Amino acid sequence: MLNNINILATKFTELSSGVMISNKITAGYLSENFVVVSGGRKYFLKQYRFKEKRRIVDAHKAKLFFASKGVPVIIPLKNNEGETITQIGNVFVSLFPFVEGFQFVSKGTTVPAQAPKSLGIMLGRIHKAGESRYPEISEVFKSWNKDEFFEDADSILEIINNKKILTDFDRQAKEAIEFKKKCVKEEKLSLADMEGLRTGLIHGDYHDGNVFFDKDGTVTHVFDFEKTCIAPCVFEIIRAMQYSYSTGHNRPGSEKYIGEFLNGYRTERPVSDEELKLGKELFYQREIHGLWVEKEHYLKNNSRVDMLLHTKKYLQDLSRGM
Repeated sequence: MLNNINILATKFTELSSGVMISNKITAGYLSENFVVVSGGRKYFLKQYRFKEKRRIVDAHKAKLFFASKGVPVIIPLKNNEGETITQIGNVFVSLFPFVEGFQFVSKGTTVPAQAPKSLGIMLGRIHKAGESRYPEISEVFKSWNKDEFFEDADSILEIINNKKILTDFDRQAKEAIEFKKKCVKEEKLSLADMEGLRTGLIHGDYHDGNVFFDKDGTVTHVFDFEKTCIAPCVFEIIRAMQYSYSTGHNRPGSEKYIGEFLNGYRTERPVSDEELKLGKELFYQREIHGLWVEKEHYLKNNSRVDMLLHTKKYLQDLSRGM
């Protein structure tokens, strides 16, 4: 991408004075992100890792839909052809206005009192908007596939076991996969057992790292819709609480934060304790069937996601909380 950066100047009127890369942003796992400068103004450039354009089209559909419902989404700029997705060589990119805000995702960070409730309120608004009349989206929440899980798990374990020297990551991955296999063999539930859960268009990756706050802790912007899909809304509630305030993800965890998040959500969209119970089980089943990090590392040589590995301890703690 960097070799073709000057091509951007021919694609966007905003960049007609030329482009300079200011710096690369290390956050993000489904894209390579950069700050670019043109004419004294800063922009945010997202280079998608997706090879299929339809996934990006879905994300942009979701952004525009939720923005039309009053959700403060950061909308991509249109290129000279009036499109929000630009192909440069063999990659797809989008250009966004540069937005600044506060985040409170680092371990030990002081979280403003308003932040957890505001985070919950915003998710409630997203789910309320996404319950009806949403655009056609190709990604739909699917049931876990045991056969596929065991095939992938065994393939990865074979790679690890064939290594002469194991790294700490290898050992943790092997331990986690073996634990997941044991849990999957024992589980008896399927997605069909959770019929009745309310579904809609969800953000897909909502947590405190994918929003900006103001200094007082009120959500000001929502971004990163690359995992948007049609899914049970309660799944994202549990996922958002876990990923935002779980110590298992090195976030500043607190039962108080989780309670405030949920109270905030319920001010916008009611959700029963029974739904939440089913949502916890649904989230747990997706976690123990999940091998995304392991497949990225061992099958795609992508180590950027290594920090997201679900260790055996994380999974054990999660099961005890279900």
